[in-house]
Amino acid sequence: NIDYDYEKAQLPSPTIITRGREVIVQNPERAYQTPLETVELRRGICGDYAILIAALLTDLGCKPYLVRLEFEGEEAGHLAAAILMDQYYILDQKLPPMDFGSYYKKWLREGKRIEMGYIYENGTLVEKISSAEMLKFDYRFSDSDLRLLEENLKEILKQRLREDEGIPHGYWEYSTLRITFQNYAELYTPAFLEEIAGEIAEEILEELEKSGEEWKAFKLELKQSSSNIIAELQLAR
Repeated sequence: NIDYDYEKAQLPSPTIITRGREVIVQNPERAYQTPLETVELRRGICGDYAILIAALLTDLGCKPYLVRLEFEGEEAGHLAAAILMDQYYILDQKLPPMDFGSYYKKWLREGKRIEMGYIYENGTLVEKISSAEMLKFDYRFSDSDLRLLEENLKEILKQRLREDEGIPHGYWEYSTLRITFQNYAELYTPAFLEEIAGEIAEEILEELEKSGEEWKAFKLELKQSSSNIIAELQLAR
């Protein structure tokens, strides 16, 4: 995990001055780190993380993009990595990847309104995208998406437990685990169905591990509550 470097974030942004062949960098403490430096330090600011993600995408054979955001009424912006599939998806400091519409709403929930986004490839500006254009890419979560996500999640859990729709009948003890995944209905996009199912499964299995109980079977139901997804897991033995 890479921790956010709040101390570095408070420093003034670097200013680059060119005098003939002489290049002067003022406030170099705020300069972006290399991917290796970020991994070794295990901390950084948004730009450091974006550059690290871009490097990892390159290693995976994917073409990375960087997205620079400007917010209404603020001097400080934000930098994130992105990948182009059927559309751009943002890979910021927390997963899952988001389409531009979900990303805009994510910042709105945090009290910031994106004014403009600038998309770069290898340091070259290739596209500008306004907030109105971002919202055109906002995927709408449906009941069929919920059922498809539920089926994918069941397949993962069946690697550890037996699925039994008959719970609690035939078992001597059972319990219910309920976890709310905040804003996952808003963040969901079909392009990352398997990754999102994997994240939900990982959290469920972590909760089961913490309980210290040994369960033999499960019955799962996913529900949507506003922008949240609720996983209700009945466990039995």
